[in-house]
Amino acid sequence: MRKAVVLLFALMLPLVSMGLMKDPYSYGYAETDREGTRAFVTPSYDHQEIVRDDIVLRLYPDYPVDDPSTVSSDYGYRFLSECSRCSTSHNGVDYPLSDRNNEVYAILDGTITRVEHKGEFGLHIYIEHFIYEELVYTSIYAHLKPSDVTSSLSVGDEVVQGQHIAYIGNTGLSTGPHLHFEIHKNDTILDPEKFFEKENADLKSVS
Repeated sequence: MRKAVVLLFALMLPLVSMGLMKDPYSYGYAETDREGTRAFVTPSYDHQEIVRDDIVLRLYPDYPVDDPSTVSSDYGYRFLSECSRCSTSHNGVDYPLSDRNNEVYAILDGTITRVEHKGEFGLHIYIEHFIYEELVYTSIYAHLKPSDVTSSLSVGDEVVQGQHIAYIGNTGLSTGPHLHFEIHKNDTILDPEKFFEKENADLKSVS
């Protein structure tokens, strides 16, 4: 009887490791990350407490412009006397047009979920960056200049990190040519400058 149990357990191990069946000693599953580089079993007692930092740490986002050190409007509260309609709660950062800042780039691999010329954002693009089921970033690029580069993009298109997707423009509700950039983590709006600082610092800490 004991030999039969040992044999059965030995036959089950490959299936568990591939995520094809549930671990009999756990309420979780053997899972593999999106790129198939890692597997783990989630025990019942900490199923909701797994922090997949090893995936997050692989993020190394590019900035959306060539010179991110030049910012004309930070994230957070602001008051623009020349623009009474402009929001005092700024959900992103503004990168002004300059000799170095003209082209706009995708910060990570992702899928375009919106590309349209409408409202206060003018011509704008939304890109969804799926990291794993519970972690999805969305990057927003607004006030873009109409161009063949942007007009060639459609909802559902896959873009790669660093891909040229637009030019800085002055469309929509804008006080001058600039890129308004936002980054959302699931349903939370992040400070883009802190986002880049954190992700880049995290990567350097393990490199």
